[in-house]
Amino acid sequence: MELNIISDCTESQVNKVVKVTRITVAAVRNEKYMFVKQRGKSTMELPGTQLVEGENTAKALRRVLEGMLGVTEHAAQFVCPYSVTDGKDVQYGILYRAEIIEMGPFPHSGLAGVYYLDTPPEDNDKWSFPETDKLLFEDCLLYTSPSPR
Repeated sequence: MELNIISDCTESQVNKVVKVTRITVAAVRNEKYMFVKQRGKSTMELPGTQLVEGENTAKALRRVLEGMLGVTEHAAQFVCPYSVTDGKDVQYGILYRAEIIEMGPFPHSGLAGVYYLDTPPEDNDKWSFPETDKLLFEDCLLYTSPSPR
């Protein structure tokens, strides 16, 4: 699996050029990064989801933050689009950074839990998708501008 960060592209440009099928969120709360664990897994990942038919990226972002994580107030920013290929198929996604301002009760979703860490797991064995999520997280750390790049 190969990840490609697409630079110099705005959110509206990427949505016009390719079919985005996934969003990933690097979420921060009280200066700690949010990671999630799926039920039945011992590894961590960045929150994210596949878009459902007819859903736009803004709606998918709200579904992740509010429906899956229980976030009631946030400030989210577009970071960058990305592509993931397995050598045959290419899928496109968008990475967002979200500052979590207020949390509600944790919803009964497919997640086993939410974890807040100062730094991401160093060991690849701790990541569900080290070949994508770990690199997306690193790219998000490089992102410092409040406006889309």
